[in-house]
Amino acid sequence: MSTPPPKKELPKLLEFKVDAATANELAIKVKNISGAALDKTLAIEIYPPMSLVSAALNDAAIKAPDNEEPPGALRLDGTVTGPTGWSLWARRESSDSTMVIVLINDRRQDSGAQFTPPIAFPVDSETTIRIPLNPNANKDNVQLSYGYTHGNPQERRDGTLDLNASQGAEPPVVLLYTTHPNPTMVTPGDLVSIRWNIKDGVSATLFGPLPGDNAKVDLEARPDADFKLEGGSLTVRVVGLMNYVLQAEVKRAGKENLLVSRTLTLDTANNHHVYINPRQRDVLPYGLIELDWAAWGVSKVIIRAGSDTTRAIQLTQQTFGGSYEGSGVMRLSAPEKGIHGVSIDGGSGRDDKSVTIVKWKSMTEPDIAGIPLGLAMVGSKLGLLTFQGLYIAEVGKGDPQTAIKKLPFVKKTDSQPTEWIALTAVGNKFLVLKRTSPDLQVAAYNADGTPDAIPPLSLPPDVKRLVSVGRVFFDIVGFGGRAYIAIEAPISDGRRAYSVAFNSSTNKADVRPEPLLESLPGYRLTTFDDALYALHRDSGRMFRFELTRNGTLGPALQAASAVKKINGQDTSMIRQGLIVPVGRALVVLGPTSVPSLASLEQYDLHNVLRYESSSEDEPDDVPQDLFYTPQKNYWGRCGHDLNVKAGAVAVFRDGGAPRLWVIQPNAQTDTLAVGSESLFVRDYVLDFPTKP
Repeated sequence: MSTPPPKKELPKLLEFKVDAATANELAIKVKNISGAALDKTLAIEIYPPMSLVSAALNDAAIKAPDNEEPPGALRLDGTVTGPTGWSLWARRESSDSTMVIVLINDRRQDSGAQFTPPIAFPVDSETTIRIPLNPNANKDNVQLSYGYTHGNPQERRDGTLDLNASQGAEPPVVLLYTTHPNPTMVTPGDLVSIRWNIKDGVSATLFGPLPGDNAKVDLEARPDADFKLEGGSLTVRVVGLMNYVLQAEVKRAGKENLLVSRTLTLDTANNHHVYINPRQRDVLPYGLIELDWAAWGVSKVIIRAGSDTTRAIQLTQQTFGGSYEGSGVMRLSAPEKGIHGVSIDGGSGRDDKSVTIVKWKSMTEPDIAGIPLGLAMVGSKLGLLTFQGLYIAEVGKGDPQTAIKKLPFVKKTDSQPTEWIALTAVGNKFLVLKRTSPDLQVAAYNADGTPDAIPPLSLPPDVKRLVSVGRVFFDIVGFGGRAYIAIEAPISDGRRAYSVAFNSSTNKADVRPEPLLESLPGYRLTTFDDALYALHRDSGRMFRFELTRNGTLGPALQAASAVKKINGQDTSMIRQGLIVPVGRALVVLGPTSVPSLASLEQYDLHNVLRYESSSEDEPDDVPQDLFYTPQKNYWGRCGHDLNVKAGAVAVFRDGGAPRLWVIQPNAQTDTLAVGSESLFVRDYVLDFPTKP
């Protein structure tokens, strides 16, 4: 991050005052207080919250990125009124928390073309800007930002306006700010900290272009919250105009709670510069490459990705000082392998970056017997259960200098008459579900594969009757210090669910029924993001269970369903595929289908100028896998490199060297250096909270 220059204090040229804020209109009085006529190019930008303005203004902002003459701006004459002869324009802000209303004194309203001389604003004269409002929006204690330039686009002046501010001896303490000395003159690509402070807060939400294409985050009063209500901060990378709105409800002694809105504007210095940056430097084959780009002071840029994709982008002049400006996101599919170069060229400047295509690595087949049933990890030990028993391999907690080419599995169980069924890890133990006539048992093994001191635990007698009827499905998943077990016989419509724990302190094991899981016929269990999930292959539905304070499962919380519309019907995308928890995300390798690109647009921030790949540019038949992220509670598509067969097993090693292993039914083994969940979930953000 570069060191910003000290803030240059500029004399005020204009005075802005709220003349009136009625149910249907905001009137802003603007006066020339400079002491001289303002006869150079004068541009004013106002950033009202989208929730505050009328439906017509919302519609204009949303349509603006698709306009071509002029690019990225839509005329507002007839909707907003301003000084006579000035042109009025709408532009879109990427998160839709605010919109941009632009007033310029030397642009034609019909075409956006420049004319000379500019319309002068005489000394001491006043004008009124009238903005139509949403009649149902709250107008009290709302703050909006504005900025203006005269002559030199780099000499920008900014301010805020408060609508119907509450009067009283103790005004509400709701602050939204940054420590950056020049928040609207940030060096492109720099990181900036956004901070807030709320006194006596009840609830609050921060809106704006947040990391991971999030448009908002709820601030919480919980002591362990990622973003605390009373105060906190987050860091964003500034590549263009970024507006933030903090809406808070605060308590007042003896009075009703008060709703308060605060705004913050970040922007870049307006000079000759081009910028491009891949959001992820590591991408799977055929994965989504997202390129943040921005340009200032050049009329057109050429963006190139590899040797196959180029785009020529005409920039807009509906900005401060009539300077050419634009920013957005370009999206395209990665190639199958190699290093992918990307660049932006503005004629007088160029910026180059690269993206690495990360592939699965094949390993030598391990020395094992029997078809794999389950794969789990305890510490540095990898546990594999086959029809022949339990195997253990030392793989370490990190990657050695010389890569492991063959998993060194050693068999740890004898050949006693046992039907091995399923495997999981709980704490520092492997737990195995097995059938030793006539009982169904859960047996604990230490990390090295030796039997635990606590003897195997037999499940209740009703399980024996259930497993004696036709085909039976088994699940065992370690979560919260217990192994959760679901046993289902579809023919008899029978299902039982229990959880077991092996307590080394007491040297005892216990079992308890789990009625919430028992009431979900057809659902399979998995765990990630500190929660237990149940998902239904045929319907695509999924539920999340969190632990209560006393260690039991809380109520079922419905998560997003893994479905897509086919011929108007919701169809499951996970009828087939290997389900693999990867840290805080869930990945399905080889799914039945993936969402269409069009259906995923709602989870993206919108570009100030719409320069991104469309579904026509990126066909739906590109090889893709599937992910689910609880940060936004949606199913998305990711790159694909490994073809998995039915019956394959997988495990993820978290920690300092995240890695995946997959063992196919024929013992073919592959591994992937994951690095971060972002390799699969392209909008994953470290430490961003799970969506409530």
